[in-house]
Amino acid sequence: MFCRSWGIAGLATVMLFAAGEIATLAQKKAESTAHKASASKENDAFEKNATSRKPTVRNNENSVADNRRDTAQGDMGEVTPEREAAALKFVELHHKQLLRILQSLQSVDADQYERAIEEIFRASERLARVKSRSAERYEYELELWKIKSRRDLLIASLPMVADYERAMRDIQKTISRELEIQKQLLQYEAQVTRKRLNRIEETLKRQQDNFDVNVDRQLQRIRKTYPPSDAEGKPSAERRIKK
Repeated sequence: MFCRSWGIAGLATVMLFAAGEIATLAQKKAESTAHKASASKENDAFEKNATSRKPTVRNNENSVADNRRDTAQGDMGEVTPEREAAALKFVELHHKQLLRILQSLQSVDADQYERAIEEIFRASERLARVKSRSAERYEYELELWKIKSRRDLLIASLPMVADYERAMRDIQKTISRELEIQKQLLQYEAQVTRKRLNRIEETLKRQQDNFDVNVDRQLQRIRKTYPPSDAEGKPSAERRIKK
C-alpha cells in the first residue's frame, strides 16, 4: 500500500489518509482474513502438492522477498526507542495535530509509521544542528517546518472537507505565511553575509595599510631565528651562545 520513500510532505499526506481510513482498512483486513480462512480448505491440497514439487523455487522467492524487505528497512535506518521518543516529543512540542495522526498511523501500518518517525527524527536533528550554530536562524527554520507540515495536512484533507473553498483559503494563508518566512530568512542571511563581508573588508584594509610593516616583522623573526654567519662561514657568536 505504502511502498515509496516519502519526504515530509508525502508523509503528511499518507498519515492523514491513514487516519481517515482506519475503519475502512480494519474492515478490509477483517474481510481478507475471513476470505483466506474460507479459501484455505480448498487450497490445502494444491499448496501441499506445489510445495512438494517446487520447494526450491518457493524458498528462493521467499528469500528474495526477505532481502528486498530488509534492504528497504536498512535504507531508512533503524528506528530505536530513543529515536521514536525524540521524534514524538518534537511533534508534541511543535505540531500536536500531527501527533494524533501518527498515533492513528501506528495502528494501521507499522512500517509506514516507522518511516514517518525516521523522517521526523531526521528533521529534528537537522534543526538541532541549525540551533547550535544560530538560534535566530533556527527560529525561522522551525517555523518553516511547522507551516509546511500544516499546509501538507490541509492539502491532504481536501477530499474529505465539507467546505472546500474555506479549506482553500486556509491553504492560501499557509502558503503566504511560508513565503513570508522564506523572505525573512533570506533577509537574515543577507544581513549575516553583509556583516561577514564588512569584517573581511576591514581585515583587507588593515593588511594593505600595514603591508610593509608586516613584511619587516616577518623578516626580523627569520633573522632572529637564523642569524647571519661570519666571513669564514661559521655561525656568529650570538648563534653559538644560543646553542
